[in-house]
Amino acid sequence: MHEVAQRSFWGRAWDAVTRRAPRGRPALEATPLPVTGQPIGSNGLLSPRWFSGVGPDNEEVGSEFNMSAWVRTARSMLRTDPVLAGAWAYVSQRQMGALERACWEPADSSAEARRNAAFLNENFGFAEFRGRGRLHKGIRAQWRSILMWQPVGAVLLEEVDHIAPDRGGVPRIWLSSYEPRNLMGLESWIPSADGTRIIAAVMRDANGADYRLPISDDPTYPGRGSLHITADIEGGDPEGRMGAMLRAPYGFWRLKRLALDQLGVGLERWGSELPVGRINYQAAKLADVSDNRLREAKAAMQTLLRDMKAREESYALDSDLAEVRPFGARFDPAPLGGLVETLDRQMLSSFFMQGMTLGVQSGGVGSYNAATVHHDGALQIYANLAEITAEAISEQTGRRLVQLNFGAGSPLPRLVLPGIRRDPLPDMAAALVQAAGAGLLTRTDDIEAAYRVSADLPPLGYSRTPEERGGATLAAPPAGPGPGRPQGPVDPEVPR
Repeated sequence: MHEVAQRSFWGRAWDAVTRRAPRGRPALEATPLPVTGQPIGSNGLLSPRWFSGVGPDNEEVGSEFNMSAWVRTARSMLRTDPVLAGAWAYVSQRQMGALERACWEPADSSAEARRNAAFLNENFGFAEFRGRGRLHKGIRAQWRSILMWQPVGAVLLEEVDHIAPDRGGVPRIWLSSYEPRNLMGLESWIPSADGTRIIAAVMRDANGADYRLPISDDPTYPGRGSLHITADIEGGDPEGRMGAMLRAPYGFWRLKRLALDQLGVGLERWGSELPVGRINYQAAKLADVSDNRLREAKAAMQTLLRDMKAREESYALDSDLAEVRPFGARFDPAPLGGLVETLDRQMLSSFFMQGMTLGVQSGGVGSYNAATVHHDGALQIYANLAEITAEAISEQTGRRLVQLNFGAGSPLPRLVLPGIRRDPLPDMAAALVQAAGAGLLTRTDDIEAAYRVSADLPPLGYSRTPEERGGATLAAPPAGPGPGRPQGPVDPEVPR
């Protein structure tokens, strides 16, 4: 880099007078880069959204927004917003319907695998043990707490056990209940030695003390466990906040609260006409009214104005000095109502209810068919979510109970939750009848059982022969000897 020639004294003085930057050097001092080497400034798209007060990732501006804050916010969203509360009730109750036909399936056809499946079915009260389970709290009463991992992102429930003999008199370890643990008291997670899973959580109790809550394969507390389910869509996130159903509508919920606040302010200020008071000073001057009377008239008018806004049974009196007239402004809630409706549709989409919003906003057969297609897709999503829940229960609770009772190498049953997906049998009934009449479909017991389950009819309890199933009427068997009836051939000539 070449040297810049030094200017004379008068040249430098002239530069100072004219504030001209010297030749050969920048007019402004170059701002050094930070230590990280990153450029100064930020992209405009990364700035907080002013209309809702949250950043692009739906986190509150200026707050850490940790798990405790998020759980508190998610609870508030479900507790205060009827649209979100109704949407979550629909999603959760739809999945609760799967418990009607839930069962533990054996890993294979061996006697040991079938024994393990029967043990867990008896513990949970599924399949043939329906209504005769070993849980101290019914699984249906706890199912909605288990499903809370979907709207919040994660759920942690401690597994409480008890010891009781099985049907053969052998003492077994049974699951008593799932006890929810508040994630607002979460301090940290403890990973396994290889870092592939979470084995415990450090929780804070009501007294402020920390304690270790085992999850699975915790060497510190062998035999104990908890059910931990997370909506981890990115991998390595035990809190699952980014995959929570309530995560996407959070910004819209905040904006809806702001709109409802403005709606309340508008109703308070402009729901009824605003009265305007006026003192007729010109008439007072012509009548030579004293200042005391003017003050009394002004005070009475102010009282009247307050009463007209605060009291339902208010009235006005004629006066030659004070008058009250309406302001003339009216409050129109339609724009805010349209905004709230738009925000509600956005929030419903987070719960896969596009079909419901389409059916509400449109009319006609085409809209109904489109809404039906969306609804069928939503049922598929709900079924997949329920299967994720069942898989977590199988891998954690089921594995722990089987290992404690029958050893580490015993076959592990699998919890299945049919009954959520849309049943195609009612729509296929006419086609199947035609296929059976044409001889293309054999009417077997399993097909009949599927029909009876689809129609919510009780099972027959017995199997019919092919002749009976085909409609043939069998001849009645010959009657056996009754009381007082002789054995052998009967002589028709002998009176009976």
